[in-house]
Amino acid sequence: MQTTKQTILINGDNATDIFASILHADADPSKPKIGAPFVVIVAKTQPRFRGGKSSPFPKGSVYKIAKVQIQLGVRYTNAVNNQRRREGLTTDFESEGRLWGEQISGTPFVVHTPKNADAPRLYLNAKVHRSIEYRYEDANGNELDKASVNAWIYRSPNANKNQGTDKPTYWRNYPLTSVLAMHFNGNVYVVEDNLTLLSDLTAVVV
Repeated sequence: MQTTKQTILINGDNATDIFASILHADADPSKPKIGAPFVVIVAKTQPRFRGGKSSPFPKGSVYKIAKVQIQLGVRYTNAVNNQRRREGLTTDFESEGRLWGEQISGTPFVVHTPKNADAPRLYLNAKVHRSIEYRYEDANGNELDKASVNAWIYRSPNANKNQGTDKPTYWRNYPLTSVLAMHFNGNVYVVEDNLTLLSDLTAVVV
């Protein structure tokens, strides 16, 4: 019998605290758990562009709205070695460790104080299982041509290179403040101002 999904609206003023409490409770090491949970999130982030001042997209003018399935509670080193095993390679990969922030033990969170920020911020530390869909918008919410924006996106030339695999393991740290909605443990959590995301999110089967 299929469990009925619940839709829970979250107040935008305390959405970060609510998302953190939900995910933190599930990450409690004293609770019985099988495997690492999958979560579908909708996140609104600002892309990084190449070209500096010559870029046609000034800072704050473009936002990426992405629906992504992520996996929590996975160790980066283990994830890469699992992929190496699938490709018939040795499983001797070792992570060089975090370059920034501090992992909060027993949770899927990293805490970090960005440059010029007045307080620490929480980030959702996760393996990217699959990108479901995405779009770009300007500051007024108007959709932008995806190809035109992608042509200017900055891509690190060394990203995932040291994994030594044909299929890279993608890892992201999402600012928890960027999460607009979440499908988790059979429930859909949506920040009140983002109800237009609801039909897309409930259509996802995790």
